[in-house]
Amino acid sequence: MREVIYCVKRNKEAMDCDEVAAQTGLAYVTAHRYLDFLADRGMVVRVSASLDGRPGRPKTFYEWKGGLKTV
Repeated sequence: MREVIYCVKRNKEAMDCDEVAAQTGLAYVTAHRYLDFLADRGMVVRVSASLDGRPGRPKTFYEWKGGLKTV
């Protein structure tokens, strides 16, 4: 979890799960689970974007927001 937090915090731009997984050395599924956990608690923000204009599911990016929202 710490690796994901540090990775997202030190990057100035929003990152997708593939980038976080590559930079931390974690599996995609693990990085995705941690990013969702952080987003649900208000520490990162999910940003959806369709980069190529094609139909389909937009790519989700994550950016650091900070703070901690308890459940």
